[in-house]
Amino acid sequence: MTKTVNITSFQMGLVLYINTVTTGGLMLPYGVFELAKQDLWFSFLISSLFGYLMVLTIVIFNNTFPGKTFIEIMKKEMGILGYVLSLCFLLFFLYITAYIFREYCNFIVTHFYRFTPQFVLIGIMVIVSAYAVKSGIEVICRTATFFFPLLFFSVSLSTLPLIPDMHVDFLLPMFPNGLIPGLKGSVIAMGWLSEFVFLSMFLPFVSARKKILHAGYISLTLTTLTIIFITLCDFFVLGQSFNKWFFPYVVSTRYVSLGRYFEHIEAIVMAIWIVGIFIKIASFSFMFAYVLKQFLGGPDYRSLVLPISFMSFFLSLWIFPSLTDFFQNGGSLTNTLDTVGTILFPLFILSFIFIKKLIKKS
Repeated sequence: MTKTVNITSFQMGLVLYINTVTTGGLMLPYGVFELAKQDLWFSFLISSLFGYLMVLTIVIFNNTFPGKTFIEIMKKEMGILGYVLSLCFLLFFLYITAYIFREYCNFIVTHFYRFTPQFVLIGIMVIVSAYAVKSGIEVICRTATFFFPLLFFSVSLSTLPLIPDMHVDFLLPMFPNGLIPGLKGSVIAMGWLSEFVFLSMFLPFVSARKKILHAGYISLTLTTLTIIFITLCDFFVLGQSFNKWFFPYVVSTRYVSLGRYFEHIEAIVMAIWIVGIFIKIASFSFMFAYVLKQFLGGPDYRSLVLPISFMSFFLSLWIFPSLTDFFQNGGSLTNTLDTVGTILFPLFILSFIFIKKLIKKS
């Protein structure tokens, strides 16, 4: 039934763009700055190369197995090993989905609703995202299409008025300790930008699959440039105190003032960015449900939305209960799992299939 649903490559690219920019613009700068300092822009450029590599990898998969996802390919080509790896992939999706819920909760609690119970904030988002997933991928994509201009407005509203207060000289000196700090920072960012590998989950629904390389590269390029733009604007305002806050983007928006009558716009920014985080949560919940459906062999992923929502809800409340633990331990663990799940995992499958075909030919 889900195979009859069609989305465009443009909509697919928008969802991937919003997924990365909304959380990446909030979360990535803090971790990357810890390692790269003023060379953090270089870290994002290097990490984007892995994103381009993963988009190309998915195109190769699509040309070899048209419209198939990782689970379908592994079950068909890798036998028992494919089932074991599929189970690992499912656990990876469960963790990432719960981690995104925790990201959203920490963002809200830190700056806006400090006294609201976390289970209430996460529970509301679980209910709304579950409804969106049950409505279908088309609803999520249409929401992303409607939301994109609002995200562009939010970024413009929170950065352009700060131009008089920006100090571009904060970038100097460039590479004071060589390229190593920037390369270390790219390790933090590569897992996020490599999440473009998840466009493989949208392939069964994309109407024009021949355009996925073009759409993927354009979306990834715009994503990288947007994150660099947001990060540099924040850095030009905050300077070396950049890493004193877990969410420097929100802090910099508090400096925005248009005359004497337009201040404290962080509430507007919060409202818009929560919608973006909702799109990411809904799309990841959809991908998790769809992958689980392929693994179990059920007729429709919608019947799995309720159980995966419950699992994500309880796991998100359990992992990394404190904000410090979330950034220090959760960040390193998630970056490691992201690197394995979005880079090493697809490359291993591709290498396995390539070697298998070479053996057959010989």
